[in-house]
Amino acid sequence: MPLGAAILKGISQSHRMSAIDGQLSAQEAALPGARYVDATVSTLSTTSKTETEYIDKDKKKTRTKTYYKALIGITMQFKSAKTDEILASPTFNVTETDLSWIETEDGAMLKALDRLSYYVNIYCNRWLPLRANVLEGARDKKDKQKEVYIDLGSAEGAYKGLHMGVYTVKTVAGKEAKKQIGKLKIEEVQGDDISLCKVQSGGRDIKSALDNGDTLVIETTD
Repeated sequence: MPLGAAILKGISQSHRMSAIDGQLSAQEAALPGARYVDATVSTLSTTSKTETEYIDKDKKKTRTKTYYKALIGITMQFKSAKTDEILASPTFNVTETDLSWIETEDGAMLKALDRLSYYVNIYCNRWLPLRANVLEGARDKKDKQKEVYIDLGSAEGAYKGLHMGVYTVKTVAGKEAKKQIGKLKIEEVQGDDISLCKVQSGGRDIKSALDNGDTLVIETTD
């Protein structure tokens, strides 16, 4: 497998990549806004350090251990599946300051790929924010909402820990006007199109809006 493809495969575990990578069927590619990704690797290397440490309380016996970090630089071109137009071309770099030392070279590479996946997630959630609706309240306490269900699940790339803003939406002069009233974090993805979320802020306003029957939309923030 070519090096770029191997790294792209590695970061395909990025929760958002499943919805936008190059593995599109003809039906998916025909959908409005369908995208795919090409990756070019600019940096791929490992660095190491060797340390000597004592292995007995009298500090007479020592052993030498080697530790590793992996460095990765990659440019990803997000392209239109219909026209091949380049829609965005972000560059991501995992450097020494991003990582801790690992005892094996393979472990260091996996750690670097995990960090790269995290950076890709952050970028995608900001550039292509996921949007959904609050379905209903799950758990509340007094006048505050503690948990809610949303119609966003694994099919759209939702994952545990994903942060979102909660908005009330009105139409003013034919335009959408959003007002943020709180924040959520996904606690559990429960299906293709449903997740349970913890309310991180705005519990009182969210409960009031749900009690009033208001429509609440959510949008990814990171």
